[in-house]
Amino acid sequence: MLIKTEGESNLGTHLRQTMQVTDALDMLVGFFYFSGVKVIAEPLRQKPELKLRVLVGMDADILAGQIVEMAGSSDCDNSDDAVRERYQHVVRKIMGSAKVDNQAFHERIELFAGLLENGRLAIRKTRQPNHAKLYIFHLDDTQISNEKRMKWITGSSNFSEPGLVSRDELNVSVNDYGQDEVQEYFDRLWNDAVPLTATDESRQALIKILRDRSVAVAVTPYEAYLLILRQYLDYQKSTLNEERLKRLLKEAGFSSFRYQTDAVAMVLDRLKEFNGVILADVVGLGKSVIASAAAAMEGGRGLIICPPGLMGPKSGAAGGWYEYKRRFGLHDWEVWSRGKLPALLEHLAVDPDFDLVIVDEAHNFRNPDTEDFCNLLNICFGKKVILLTATPFNNRPTDLLALLKLFTPNQANPFGNLDELFYSYQNIYRGIGLLSRAIAHEDGSLVKKSLKLCKISQTIPGITSDFAVVQKECAKVSLTLTQSIRQLVEKVFIRRNRLDLQEDPEYKAEINRLSCVCPPKEQFFELTDEQNQFYDRVLNSYFGDEGRFHGAVYRPQLYLRNQEGVDEAQTNIYLMLLRMLVQRFESSFYAFKRSIIRVRDSMEKSLDFIEKTGTFLYNRSDMEKILENCEDDASMFNAIVLREQEFEKKNAQLTISRRDAYRYSMTDPNFDGLRFQQDIKDDITLMDEILKDMEELQLVENDPKAEALLEVIKKVMDGTHEDIAAEPDTPKRKILLFSSYRDTILHVAKVVQKAYPDTVLQVDGINYTESLGRIIKENFDASFPTQQDTYDILLTTDKLSEGFNLNRAGLVINYDIPWNPTRVIQRVGRINRIGKKVFDNLYIFNFFPTEKGDSLVNKRVIAEGKMFAIHKILGEDAQIFSVDETPTASGLYNKLCSLDDGEGVSFYTKMKQRYAKEKAFLQRKHPEVLERVEHFPSMVKTAWQAKSGQKNATFMFIRKGSTFSLVGYDKEGNTLGEWTMEAVLPEIECDFAEKRTDFSPEFWKFANWKRGDEGPQGIYDALKRYQPQGIAPKGKNGAYEAANTIINYKPALPEDLQDFAAMVADDIQHYGTLAQKDMGRIAEYGRIQDREKAVAELKKFLERLLRQRGAAYLAPIRKRKIDKSILITIDKCRAASTEKTEDSASADK
Repeated sequence: MLIKTEGESNLGTHLRQTMQVTDALDMLVGFFYFSGVKVIAEPLRQKPELKLRVLVGMDADILAGQIVEMAGSSDCDNSDDAVRERYQHVVRKIMGSAKVDNQAFHERIELFAGLLENGRLAIRKTRQPNHAKLYIFHLDDTQISNEKRMKWITGSSNFSEPGLVSRDELNVSVNDYGQDEVQEYFDRLWNDAVPLTATDESRQALIKILRDRSVAVAVTPYEAYLLILRQYLDYQKSTLNEERLKRLLKEAGFSSFRYQTDAVAMVLDRLKEFNGVILADVVGLGKSVIASAAAAMEGGRGLIICPPGLMGPKSGAAGGWYEYKRRFGLHDWEVWSRGKLPALLEHLAVDPDFDLVIVDEAHNFRNPDTEDFCNLLNICFGKKVILLTATPFNNRPTDLLALLKLFTPNQANPFGNLDELFYSYQNIYRGIGLLSRAIAHEDGSLVKKSLKLCKISQTIPGITSDFAVVQKECAKVSLTLTQSIRQLVEKVFIRRNRLDLQEDPEYKAEINRLSCVCPPKEQFFELTDEQNQFYDRVLNSYFGDEGRFHGAVYRPQLYLRNQEGVDEAQTNIYLMLLRMLVQRFESSFYAFKRSIIRVRDSMEKSLDFIEKTGTFLYNRSDMEKILENCEDDASMFNAIVLREQEFEKKNAQLTISRRDAYRYSMTDPNFDGLRFQQDIKDDITLMDEILKDMEELQLVENDPKAEALLEVIKKVMDGTHEDIAAEPDTPKRKILLFSSYRDTILHVAKVVQKAYPDTVLQVDGINYTESLGRIIKENFDASFPTQQDTYDILLTTDKLSEGFNLNRAGLVINYDIPWNPTRVIQRVGRINRIGKKVFDNLYIFNFFPTEKGDSLVNKRVIAEGKMFAIHKILGEDAQIFSVDETPTASGLYNKLCSLDDGEGVSFYTKMKQRYAKEKAFLQRKHPEVLERVEHFPSMVKTAWQAKSGQKNATFMFIRKGSTFSLVGYDKEGNTLGEWTMEAVLPEIECDFAEKRTDFSPEFWKFANWKRGDEGPQGIYDALKRYQPQGIAPKGKNGAYEAANTIINYKPALPEDLQDFAAMVADDIQHYGTLAQKDMGRIAEYGRIQDREKAVAELKKFLERLLRQRGAAYLAPIRKRKIDKSILITIDKCRAASTEKTEDSASADK
């Protein structure tokens, strides 16, 4: 009888029908597909006496589809044991692969294991390849019409679901002749074949693979939780030759710390996987040592790019990067100043053979719109990159985007489209800032504007009226944003702080080699009644809320009668100016006076300009650039207006675009010119009043803060200061004083040098030279080869807060309050150096204003009030309180007198602590669980009941390349999206006794899903298919215009440049390796009216890029492929389902 695949008629149907009356089935198949078991599962369940003998005939060199077959060849070991071992290896490989990860497999795996366990299934492998397909049925007693009670089928169908059911196949069924010959043929092969399940040992080995090594393994909730902890930590770890590294460190003269050797391993791993890494350990943990050791281990030639003050002398004998280069044997390396990038690019055009780039203080390149960033991007392209910074996140999420782009293309990376992701993050970050401002000022209209940016639903009860609700939701969004950014970059990001070292199970033993940093100690300077009244007037009446200062010239749009389309940047610039004035007031009366004079002079020039021309020009472009880059405000106040002579020279014609400058006419009916001019005059009057009051009070000449500083210095030098504990047998404790402002340092230097002549060094941000740097190191760096003791006091701006070892100073004085907690850590990091301990205790002094004659308690209360008044003006610029904290005067003061940088223990350290705790418990009580989890397949899943407060959701843990991502399906809202590990951890944390349940009803298949539907079958399928939806940045950073310019002008370019031009256009559209500055240049060529000139400019640019990058620079990026694999899926159910049977593997078994 012929058996053809026609409609419902197929070999599978015939097998099932015949097996209903069969006692035993012999099968000879080339390949034994597990999907074939699915086809005959029903009769196998219905006839418990039915037995199968399966003879597998073919070898397979590679895993093909779902073939259960072992690899083998004529020249390999074909002994029975070797064949069995190869067979089990391939079964393990297939049972743990995504090819069999479906509902049918999960539902039938126990049937298959049961057949082996009960002796109903025997498998052998032919010694020679055999591709025959033969099914021999030994019929039961009901088939008396068949004389031999035997039937056989042969033909083209493989033992797979397509071969048996859907593929066009032809087979023949025979029951009246050839039975003896067929059976003899099968038996002869069977008897000569390699037994794969004949012994209890081999049978149990296969059963163990099916139950404990397959994707259907019955994982307990606790095992899944443990596996997630381990997987997360494993993907962070790396391996290297530790002995070689320890020897390298010893030869270079450095101690070997475990946290540093681990970091070297992680750096090397990330260089291999991602071509780059951001090493962002806090100051003092030895980033330069780690990077140098990694460079030596990596081998090859390299470049070191750093601030000029960190280069050191070329001899390498007196600190700086030249010394690291010498000590670690980086002989073929070159050290370059970050100010020489154009020259370095020219050098690379002649000598391009460099493999690795180290960029120190990389946060200086956080602005991707600058020429420096563009040059650095082209230097780094095609090379491996190590970025060093203790402050990778300075102001906004896009700071990190800029660093990532130095070694990661915008696309073709494991992270997704970076521009889209960070555009979304930036919007949320901006919304959080606006919400914080709205909460502080109880501004309901600003709340509504901010909710959309933060993606907060306006349907939440009280969200537009109750500020407590707003604050709570804002805190949630802020936490999620932080977690999302951290999870995105953590694979290329290495950051540990001192708390991590103290809490880490592997590192805490090394902490005894660190000094103890005491919390900041308050130092008061006392004001007279008149001085105190002036202090309060400045903070409250002049520059506080509803204060007299209008700042008209900094926000002229405020005087437009029609406020539509106003520029928010003007408000931001005004607020930044206001905050800078107040911060300089807190810093020193001298710095404040200098700023007031500059502001008054700027406003007088503006008013004079208006009176002569009837027009005010606001130069936004120059102002924004100065605010972005200027450390001092000397030039800031003069940049906001265009000069009178410039206006006259241009004959009143504005020749720059509206984006860069705004023109306001005093006669424009839409502009309130009279009020604008009057407010400028009032501001000038206010400045004059302030200067007059300062002159009468002689605040600069008889500075109470400077006098208090002298008293503190005297006690410290005498060893009598009450806040510093005596340390016998320690060197002299030198003093390091920081101020944020050069004017303050100049003022303080005059006062201190007068009292302590010839012992004071001053670094004001401008006077630094290499020779001054050497003097500083000789007097303040305990590890410098030559030691001097000429200077005891070092006064400096934050010029020295990066890259310097100043550990002979045991005291840091913050003359003005560093409102960003990270700045405090940076400053203290200069004297708190790993492996270079000088003092047991290190001290920080902060100066606060108070009134004369009060008790200590009252002094603190007065100081609290003044600091809180400053904080209210600074607003979100003072990164002191988190968004879920309500600012208070005492709370602010306590934070200023603490060392909390807001980071706490890192999430990675917390995960290490969790895993160490669970591992210790299991080693004591259940070591077999550790063994079982160790051998799980790469993809597992489980389910258990959600507890009160937990989500009714399903979570999938996915590996993309070497990155770790999480997708969640909320069953109550039917929403699908990305989660962070930190957010999911409370949802999946469970104890050892947690019971496994069945998967939820729609885990495999939605109730309304039908065969042929294009959508996902069920929750599990939806999670597997998930693709994040990006949000395109507005304008795409000029990418669209730049690509169109190249496409339009390509035909006019020389023929030998056209292919390269096409590749650059493709790069811009799909990969994004060019800097924004370069894309802006290309776009600008497209705006040139003279086409011939535009083509010539584009040609020059492309020729330069060709020299820098090479003709096929995009080829390696195009070839990159990011593999995606599912690791663990956890289905949380709202109510408990039917519990698994006792046969399901459990941790207690």
